[in-house]
Amino acid sequence: MTALPFAHSDLFRFDAGRYELGDFTRCSGLEIAVVTETRSEGGINAWDYQFASRLRCGNLTLVRPVTQRSPDLVQWVSEQAQETTPLEADIVSFGPDHRPLVYYHLERVVPVRWIGPVFDTASSGAAMEGVEIAYGRLLGKKA
Repeated sequence: MTALPFAHSDLFRFDAGRYELGDFTRCSGLEIAVVTETRSEGGINAWDYQFASRLRCGNLTLVRPVTQRSPDLVQWVSEQAQETTPLEADIVSFGPDHRPLVYYHLERVVPVRWIGPVFDTASSGAAMEGVEIAYGRLLGKKA
């Protein structure tokens, strides 16, 4: 049995529509939850049944050090605040050989919040920025 290549958690890119927003170092909130409805049995009333009704997606948070692409991220959020146009987006996860391994395709993507860097002379770490994104549908596909 051959070992399948695995994605590295520190190698991924995010692009939304015509915006190439670049590489990020942290991604959280990539999730789907099945919303269920409970129905009680009639007659004996001994059982409750769970039925899947719809899928709910969480908000995605992406974080990275401030780079030369940071103004592109701010521009995207600002433009969407003026005129919201839900976009399609992709998160591309790379394997150990730096080739695309898995694509997570997001539909109805809208930025919710941009989180700017904290400039602190007492800290020697990289200045980090982030963006929170709402999305309506998540699809996974192989590269």
